[in-house]
Amino acid sequence: MEYRNSQRILSFIFNKVKRFFRKIRLSLQIWYNVQKDSIHTTLANATILLTNYKPMKKSILFLLGLFMGITGVLAQGFPTISTDENTKWYLIQFMNGGNALTAETSGAQITTSAAIGSEAQLWKITGDASNGYTFTNKKGYTLYVNSAAKNQMVHANATASGVNKFFINATGNSSYSGGYEIQPKGNTGISMNLWGGPNENRGVGLWDANNDQNNPVQFVEAVAFENMGKVSIIPQPLEMTVGEGTVDLTKFTAIAYKGEQMKEHAEAFATQLSTSAGINLEVREAGEAAADGEIWFGTDATQPAEGYTLTTSEKQIVIKASEFGGHLYGLQTLMQLLPREYFASERKENVEWTIPAVEINDQPLLGHRGYMLDIARHFFNKDEVKKVLDIMVLYKMNRFHWHLTDDQGWRVEIPEYPKLTEVGAIRKASFSNADGQNFYDDTEYGRGMYYTLDDLKEIVDYAKARNIEIIPEIDLPGHMVAAVASY
Repeated sequence: MEYRNSQRILSFIFNKVKRFFRKIRLSLQIWYNVQKDSIHTTLANATILLTNYKPMKKSILFLLGLFMGITGVLAQGFPTISTDENTKWYLIQFMNGGNALTAETSGAQITTSAAIGSEAQLWKITGDASNGYTFTNKKGYTLYVNSAAKNQMVHANATASGVNKFFINATGNSSYSGGYEIQPKGNTGISMNLWGGPNENRGVGLWDANNDQNNPVQFVEAVAFENMGKVSIIPQPLEMTVGEGTVDLTKFTAIAYKGEQMKEHAEAFATQLSTSAGINLEVREAGEAAADGEIWFGTDATQPAEGYTLTTSEKQIVIKASEFGGHLYGLQTLMQLLPREYFASERKENVEWTIPAVEINDQPLLGHRGYMLDIARHFFNKDEVKKVLDIMVLYKMNRFHWHLTDDQGWRVEIPEYPKLTEVGAIRKASFSNADGQNFYDDTEYGRGMYYTLDDLKEIVDYAKARNIEIIPEIDLPGHMVAAVASY
């Protein structure tokens, strides 16, 4: 079929893909977003584009874990104000980059550096919301500025002069939800700012409030920071107290799940623990209270969605939440507390099957914790996608942005339009930039690489069972070469 102008071609493609998208929605029962002038799903928080190289498939799980590991320490909310009877020490980290306020020398300008928890980086906060707060580090140096004017640099001194009272207000920068800005008394229109950004490290000065990514800070309690070296959990829990000693899992005999949704995960946990550790747990429905030797799931109606508490002791391991998502994430935390040999596919000898004695109160900082997988350029089969979803839930990620079509390939079966996968899934060559040389490799790619409707339904159900919502992406009017080639 020939068209005389591009406008008619665009209209043709637009109407067809609208129908494709409706078919997908009706078949999969998954969320989609139709904008007024185009069809395009929203982008996920974390975007990792995969190219057409086989090593990427092997390294995808490593990259996912690495990404979660470098996202920084979780903010702990508004800091506790110190009194004579109760002193709390905090790292004050800029959320852009994670560097901490540092005052090594009296009278010098404040610097920022990687958080290590030194005396120069640990601050107590005294005062009140009406009169302002004073910031003093463990070396005895107090923050101050010469005046509450824009472009003033922040100093610290054993005998602070100028303006040494500050207010702590929630940031108006939506990109750093949960963060705070530190503003001098007398001018809350400006805030402490990481001068020049995290890479230049030109000190800390005063700059316009709420409109700069280098303003927001988070307060990390010293105890929580120290615990990070003892217990590694990704993402770092909101609150965690590490006790003395360890808990011996070989003395546990059962795992008691709460609700049918958790039964599958309790069974999978017990099977894996038996495989790698030889510890056999009875899987049973939870009673009203935890029994000795039991990993027990209970209800705590005060917990927010996806929030949970986890307490480990010599006799019991207790996970409480208000709903399925919290119970599931509590179990993921328990899995991360175990020796890494827990994930082995065979029995591991000479391993101490213990976990730390901890009390954890955790909830997500962000409601949308996303991961993107581009299978148009480099295809992942159904089982490989499921493995990605398994890693996602381990790191408590809840949005799977699935890039299903692009110029390089159409990967979704639409029964009414079979050529989309018969023709549109296949490309004759792939673009390469190896060693800085741009070329096409003349190797066919994509034949048979698409998902049937049954595949898609299976993966959607699999994701739902892991508290993951799928966000499908179909591009148009651009990036539609595969569809145009088909029809």
